[in-house]
Amino acid sequence: MRARRGTWFTWVLVCLAAMTGAGTPYRAASALADDTGTGTQQLFEVRYQAWQAYLMEHDVFSPRSDTPPDRYFDNEPFRQIVALGIPAIPTLLAKSQTDILLAAALTDITKVEFHFRNEILGLRKERWTVDELPGVQWDHDPDDREVWRRWWTQERFHTPERFAKLYAERQALLQQGDAKGAQEKCERIQNLGIPVLPCLLDKIGQGATDLVPILSTLTNGAVKPDASPADCAKWWNAHKQEWTLPPATTDKAK
Repeated sequence: MRARRGTWFTWVLVCLAAMTGAGTPYRAASALADDTGTGTQQLFEVRYQAWQAYLMEHDVFSPRSDTPPDRYFDNEPFRQIVALGIPAIPTLLAKSQTDILLAAALTDITKVEFHFRNEILGLRKERWTVDELPGVQWDHDPDDREVWRRWWTQERFHTPERFAKLYAERQALLQQGDAKGAQEKCERIQNLGIPVLPCLLDKIGQGATDLVPILSTLTNGAVKPDASPADCAKWWNAHKQEWTLPPATTDKAK
């Protein structure tokens, strides 16, 4: 989600973030050690304030055309937000409504990558679509907040069908000898993010060991890229609950 935004748009987002959160009182990152017993939402607030303080301290909110977008995210306070993991997703979704920069944390946690397409229809007229949100289109660059809301409340539940389609296309390309095309399908499978884990485990259990590296990447190396199907199944049985997304029935996701 980060790379597709132009410099001018990034600074619009930064200014919005500054107005909605960056001016809040400073809370030192060292306070994190005292909050490990609190709920995820409370811990997120501590880490979010530490991140905002870091951005202010390092003058990231001061517009400069040569400021790389990753400067907002390539820092320890932001990594601490991402480290909250899957339980923090509903809170991140809610907070991203006022701080759109948090969409980057959603990407890092879920490993989901959206594929945007823009078709120029005429003078000052265009059509934007997102591959992962079929049937939805915009006449302007889609707002990340709306894209994530739709994915969370609707489209993530269609991951098994999308995986099945991509996997079948990959197998056909392999039979045709198109290794490059097959690799592109693997990348699209990986871009489905952590909701695709059960699908991967199922295929690996059937002998598709060439999918293990995707499983390894999506689990941040928790599963080794050369793990056996039995090892993959053992890991999943032990950690399934940790890697399963919560339901979208919470008000925070709306």
